[in-house]
Amino acid sequence: MSEKGKELYEKVKEKIEQLNDKDSVYSKFGDIWRLASLGKYRSFDLRYLYEDTSREFVEEHKEHLTKIREDS
Repeated sequence: MSEKGKELYEKVKEKIEQLNDKDSVYSKFGDIWRLASLGKYRSFDLRYLYEDTSREFVEEHKEHLTKIREDS
């Protein structure tokens, strides 16, 4: 392996060790970032699921809902 390759390998190895160390700042930040990302995506997924479900419900019962509205 060339000298630059060895240097890069050592740097990457050190970074991996830092990330694997559970008490390091890098590891804790990674955990927080993952949790924040999961919450963000889940909220978007639930919102779209709710919108799709509502839209399907309205399309399925549109005539009945219109009739109820006209009667009241």
